Amino acid sequence: MSRFSIVCLAVLCSLGVAHAEDTQVGDPITVAGLPHLTIFPLTTKTPQTDPGYRLLDDAIAAGALVVHETDQSGQVSELRISYTGKDPVYAMAGELLLGGKQDRIVAAPTIIPPGATQFAVSVFCVEHGRWADKGTLKFGSGKRLAHTSLRQMAHKQSQTAVWAEVAKTNEKRGTKNASDTYRSAINDKARNAKVDQAVKAVLARTRKVESMVGLLVAVNGEAIAFDRFDSPGLYRKLEPKLVRSSVAEAFDVKAAKSEALSKAGAKTFMESAAKGETRVEQRGSGSVTRMDNAVVEGTEVVDSKRPRRKLHRNFYKRKADPVSPKQNNLNRLRRNHIQRRALPPQQQN
Repeated sequence: MSRFSIVCLAVLCSLGVAHAEDTQVGDPITVAGLPHLTIFPLTTKTPQTDPGYRLLDDAIAAGALVVHETDQSGQVSELRISYTGKDPVYAMAGELLLGGKQDRIVAAPTIIPPGATQFAVSVFCVEHGRWADKGTLKFGSGKRLAHTSLRQMAHKQSQTAVWAEVAKTNEKRGTKNASDTYRSAINDKARNAKVDQAVKAVLARTRKVESMVGLLVAVNGEAIAFDRFDSPGLYRKLEPKLVRSSVAEAFDVKAAKSEALSKAGAKTFMESAAKGETRVEQRGSGSVTRMDNAVVEGTEVVDSKRPRRKLHRNFYKRKADPVSPKQNNLNRLRRNHIQRRALPPQQQN
């Protein structure tokens, strides 16, 4: 590793530590009907001004931002954006886009610059069984952020893992469908009524917290994810989506008896994102640093026009990397070979 790379890594790590030290973990929030979900508000002593980003949903609804396939043939992993607005748009990884040849989610946090034309945005397919437009190559907003586990699969940058999570979600929620689209999993009216009620209860509590810049989520006493923004203003704009993503996750997980996560434990989990192996990607007018270690995996977003401000930090409890079907087959063959060798010679065939 070069001396420059070592210096850069040290700076990144020190910035992560400073960011964690400036964040306080608030009292845990629980709601009726979801006793195994705990949300910790994250606050700051030095709140920054709202950077003024426009939200993806709002820009699409206003007609200022148009999302479409790359061309008539299309590409599964990429869409194009035209944007006539004057303020940059912030798109979180996991935001849902419906239409085109198949439904997608945004693959990585992206800052879309004003006046962008044919702007390329990385996406993942969340509709495995369709590759045909329904009269248009354009997309509308799904007005949702994927549940936490699906957001994490997007972070792993694996289309196979994303498809597997969508299929598992549809099966778990009883929304299996011909094209295996995630759209069905979020459109169940009975389930949505319960989710809406829980989201409303959480927001009634979090909106009383001053200088709130994020939240840390625990399920069954275990921290699973946190989102931390650099300003209360930006966080509040995205708060309903983030809370709904967490609540949706909790409804998918069976409640189990467990010891509640303490504020100290939540703080330790958040601070574990201060160090790790890093790699930097350019996403529009921002840079995304992917940081992984033995405990957590996630991203830090910095706007190139505001280089001293960490726009958004999003980390998950580390999960094993998805295993491809090919690797699964190899693993099964190895296990079978080992088992045959353990048998008497007459039973090995």
